[in-house]
Amino acid sequence: MTLAIIYWFSFAALITTKAADVVSTIRWVSPTAETNPWARRLFRRFGFNGGLAIVSIVFLLIVVTQYASVWWYGSSLAQAANAALGFIISFIQWDVARFNATGVHSRITFQAMRYYARWNRWWRR
Repeated sequence: MTLAIIYWFSFAALITTKAADVVSTIRWVSPTAETNPWARRLFRRFGFNGGLAIVSIVFLLIVVTQYASVWWYGSSLAQAANAALGFIISFIQWDVARFNATGVHSRITFQAMRYYARWNRWWRR
């Protein structure tokens, strides 16, 4: 496979897994059960669907800007690193969507929830 195919497959994986996360959030997570504090704030202000739309648009803008910038201005090494990071984030998003649907933690979602709880306690001091 060429780097270009891997690069754009990573981009597609990010978009697809974010869609899976959004769908699983709509189906199985209530607005008050959302652990992302920024998403919760958006849900309160713009409603559940409006908040999800804003989160999704911001995510899409960041991903498109990042991938286009690295594609046009980055070296092959930067493109490979960006693709690798995209696959890692995609894996985590897929695991979060799976957790939303099943309620069963993996090592990744368990650690994420643990770090979030620590951060949340520190932030509220």
